[in-house]
Amino acid sequence: MDRIILYTNHCPVCKMLRKELENSGLDFEVEDDYATMDNLGISNAPTLSVNGKLMRASDAFKYCKKHGENE
Repeated sequence: MDRIILYTNHCPVCKMLRKELENSGLDFEVEDDYATMDNLGISNAPTLSVNGKLMRASDAFKYCKKHGENE
């Protein structure tokens, strides 16, 4: 099972990605601590981490579609 973390600042796109993750049936954690994101070099939200690999929103949405229950 992949470890998925959604790094978010709760912007509209972050909310859309969170909804997509929920609808896809993927288990994920939410991280909104700015210091944590800064330490990881994350400057844009949303960012999705899958097993430590960071991806921006466009790739994150593709990941949800490919790996979710609703393929």
